[in-house]
This record gives sequence, structure tokens and C-alpha cells, in this order.
Amino acid sequence: MRQRTASVSNGRFNRRLPLAHEWVAVAAIALAVLWILLSFAQELRFTNGLKHQASDLSSQNAVLQKQNESYRRDIAASNSGAAAEEEARQNGYARPDERQFVVGQPPSPLPPPLATHAQPRGQTPAPNPAQRFWSWLSGR
Repeated sequence: MRQRTASVSNGRFNRRLPLAHEWVAVAAIALAVLWILLSFAQELRFTNGLKHQASDLSSQNAVLQKQNESYRRDIAASNSGAAAEEEARQNGYARPDERQFVVGQPPSPLPPPLATHAQPRGQTPAPNPAQRFWSWLSGR
């Protein structure tokens, strides 16, 4: 048999600690509430992430639909023969019964000739800064 030591509390023998079972129950309930709150917060975060992914995917789908529509127009044009005519026109071809007009800018006037300065013998002209940079860059 187990020996018990007598404990005295307010004149009573072998009395258990006050509210020991109640504190255990309160702690268990608090842990359960904390677990429920953490689960709820985790679920909210997960749902928010899924909504963000869904919005990203819907914007990507919109871009892909625009690209698909462009591809469909290109396919329709190539099936009708319009793409071949457009390609030929870009390469400079025309129909025999058509006139071609080349529109461009008028040619720019020629710059005035540069004046040459006589240099004394034995002296080379000093290069401008751009020439010095390019010669330095090329390693001469």
C-alpha cells in the first residue's frame, strides 16, 4: 500500500488542490478555441491565395484569347490568299495592271566641303575628342 502524507489546508486533511480539475478543463477548452481560430485563419489565407491565383489565371486567359483570335485571323487570311498578296507587296511585287508610286522624302542637300588648313611640316593635327575616344577604344 502506498503511504500518503497528510496535508493540512484550512483545518482539513488530505484536501486536493483548489480548482485543479476546473483549470485543466479551462486549459483544454482554451487550446481547442485556439486551434479552431488558427484553423480558420489558415483557411482564410488559403482562400485568399486561391482567389489571387484565379484572378491571375483569368487575366492570362484573356491574353491567350486575344492571341488566339489574332491567330485565327491570320489563318483565315492565309486560307483566302490575302496573306500571299500582302507578302508579295512587302517584297516589292505588284499586279501588272497597277501603277506604283514611291513616296519618300526629298534628298537632303550635300554638306558644304570642309576647308583644309595647311599644317606645318612635321606636325600632325590634333584629333578631336571623338577620334581620341575611338582610337583609345580600338587600342591604337
